[in-house]
Amino acid sequence: MLLRFNQNSHDRFMCALGAFTHADSFSIIFLYAENTLEKLLLADFPNLRPEDIWKQILGISEALECLHEDNNIVHTDLKPQNILIHNGTWKLADFGCSRLIVDMESMEGRDIQAGRVYSPPETILDRPACDIWSLGCILSEIATSDLQKRDGLKNYRNERKSEDVVYIKSECFHMNKKAKQSVSARHNDLLDLVHMSKSGKGEKLSSWQERFYSKDLFGLVEQMLGPMEGRPSASEVSKNLRWFIEQASGADEESTREPDIWRSIREMAIPGDSPKPCPIM
Repeated sequence: MLLRFNQNSHDRFMCALGAFTHADSFSIIFLYAENTLEKLLLADFPNLRPEDIWKQILGISEALECLHEDNNIVHTDLKPQNILIHNGTWKLADFGCSRLIVDMESMEGRDIQAGRVYSPPETILDRPACDIWSLGCILSEIATSDLQKRDGLKNYRNERKSEDVVYIKSECFHMNKKAKQSVSARHNDLLDLVHMSKSGKGEKLSSWQERFYSKDLFGLVEQMLGPMEGRPSASEVSKNLRWFIEQASGADEESTREPDIWRSIREMAIPGDSPKPCPIM
């Protein structure tokens, strides 16, 4: 499968280096991945700041945008195990189930059935919105792992499993064609953590986390986990994530910027008082 890369996503795919045949086996050579997102989720993201985590997942969203809009391809199997880490960069991998969107119009192209943990409620994965659901699931688990660590993530997965019907007991995110109640409940719990941190009544989060994890962010995630026709496109997800990251990071950049001494002199700025004009000499 030949991909056309755009400027933002050219390094976000785990591309093949070569291939060879030995006896009856055909093998493809890829870059060596030292880790996966799944392992990072269960290891409390070692040596990664929250802002670094979300900048990396923004890169995955941009890769998905490239896949959908520049290449007309649906991945169909997006999950933490298929996001690989190479030299610190998160890369989208495993295109064994991916299909050209145009091929989905024929019965031969509609043979990919849902049913995996990160798959959407739809029974046939035949359009980009299916990948958006899967990405929404991943964002939900990243937020949980970042704010509540591995124990919180394990509890979240068990809650989704407990909510499922007895004979299935799946960790998937949906039941009866819509997101499970435990998903929105978890998002509310995470928002409560942020509120408690801001009020000084709970465990203290970083100032970046307090600014980033907002009702609007989780609103975006829940829109991604909503009905197919209402899900945002990959480009809309990327645009929103980029904005949330910039807003959360902007205050840190402002606080480390050199003070404008001349503006303070001009306005005779006094802490706790309103700025006053400089008197005419």
